[in-house]
Amino acid sequence: MKRGVYVYLLVLICFLCGCSRNEKLDNNTIVQNVTNETEYPNLSSGDELNQIYLNAIEKLENTGYLPNGNYCYVDNGNDFEKQKELAYPNEFVIYDINDDGVDELLIRIEGTCNSDSAQYIYRFSQEKEAFELLFEYYYGCRFYENGLIYAPVSHSGYMYNDDFWPYEIYKYKKSENKYECIASVEQLDLTVCPEYEDSFPFEYDKDGDKKIYFVLFYEEFLYLDEEEYDDWRERLLDSDLIELDWHSLN
Repeated sequence: MKRGVYVYLLVLICFLCGCSRNEKLDNNTIVQNVTNETEYPNLSSGDELNQIYLNAIEKLENTGYLPNGNYCYVDNGNDFEKQKELAYPNEFVIYDINDDGVDELLIRIEGTCNSDSAQYIYRFSQEKEAFELLFEYYYGCRFYENGLIYAPVSHSGYMYNDDFWPYEIYKYKKSENKYECIASVEQLDLTVCPEYEDSFPFEYDKDGDKKIYFVLFYEEFLYLDEEEYDDWRERLLDSDLIELDWHSLN
């Protein structure tokens, strides 16, 4: 019964492993000023932090290196100019996304393919004088006022008959200084995936529509039919979306 969820989680793990970059730049190099004639808006409440973030963005645009020193494209820096030409424009915004009183740097890279399409949340630590990576995931995340991140996965092992796409929910954990996954959601619809009929959990399909949702919520694994899933999702995401003003240097 859990086969689809396992496939989904396996794909996700492969994605996360594949997103790591072999090439890395030192944090001190990232923080150094980049000299040019470009004028940027003041996007942060602090001028110094604003400049540090903008320097990091310009370094990303000119070299392909992210604020923590990881390279953003799949070629590991072998042909940056070609990858940059193929890639969609990178976008960023400076915003206190986790409501901790300090602005973070959010970066959205659509990349050249699924393997380097990603979103990142960085914070510059004045104490460490270095960037900290709080969140990394596939491109297309949505941010809610209640602090949750809706993160659609890059691939799925199932087909769907509606607008559903598997996703995860992330929440900032202050003690760990990073976002943690609190929920994973997958759907199995026998009308488009009849090969899973032998393992389908019919006892949980209360409305009889041959569709079930697999939900891993913290440590609890749930089988939900349509009405139960809608209620669960509505209660979890009972908050407005944050409308971020993304900027592009291209």
